[in-house]
Parts: sequence; C-alpha cells; structure tokens
Amino acid sequence: EYSPRGPKRYPEAAALLRKAIRDGGLPVPEPGQSGTGAAAAPGASPTIWDGVFTDAQATRGQQAYKQSCASCHLDDLLGERDAPPLAGPQFSNRWMGSTADDMVQTIRRTMPQEAPDSLTPQAYADIVSYLLKVNGSPAGSTELPAESTRLQQIRITSRP
Repeated sequence: EYSPRGPKRYPEAAALLRKAIRDGGLPVPEPGQSGTGAAAAPGASPTIWDGVFTDAQATRGQQAYKQSCASCHLDDLLGERDAPPLAGPQFSNRWMGSTADDMVQTIRRTMPQEAPDSLTPQAYADIVSYLLKVNGSPAGSTELPAESTRLQQIRITSRP
C-alpha cells in the first residue's frame, strides 16, 4: 500500500506467505535476501534459539508487560476478545520466518492499543525478550538490542 512516507510493510502478511510457500515445499529466502544467488551459509544469522536476550532483560520485559500489556493480553499471555495470545503455537506461527525487528516494530506501531509507540525502544525490546522466553527461546549472555538494524539480523525460526 502506498503512503506519502513510502510503501507500507506488512511483516505479518509476508511471514504468512513465506510459511505457505515453505509448506508447499518451495525454497523461500529469508527477509533481506534477494532470492537470487546462493543461499546464506547455515548459521550465518542468529536465530531466537541462539540466546539473543538475557534472563535479566526478560525479567524487565515481564515487568513492562505487566504494566503495559497484561490488561488486554492477560497475565497468562493467552489474551481475550480482541487481544490475541502472545504465547503458544498461534503466536509462534504468526512470527515464523520473520525477524526480531518485524516483531518489535509491529508491537511498537500497535501497542499499547490506547497509546502505540509510547514506550521506549528498550522497553519494546525487553517485552519481546520476555515473549521469546515464554515461548521457549533460551536466554543467553547478550541482551536483545533495541536498534532496528541489529534486530533485522535475528531470525525467528522453528525450534531446532
């Protein structure tokens, strides 16, 4: 879709298309790859399974979640009414094939619902680290960055 600031991106739609194509047995380049030429070397980009956040960051994210998200998505992250679940297969499938930046930017643009983009970039990264941990990703020794260019390098993949 065109907007005065350039084309709008829909990472959720792109992730669904990549998943459907992959499910059909066809190769799909990861976001940021042109799809022409050789595939990236295995392990070239970190994934959410490589310890891309710390336990301390996920704990900060849990506190920020409780303050800004739990009123709609609930303490158990299972959501209700118009608030989708943030834990479990539905959540994981939604982001499969995306990047950590896709997740952070989508949440930032839309949440909290009554005041999108009202948290700090660090708070959004902390909340995403909490969501990753709740969904089974392991903690590591480095915090999930708040910078978009670094988040774009972290892929959301299925459990290895």
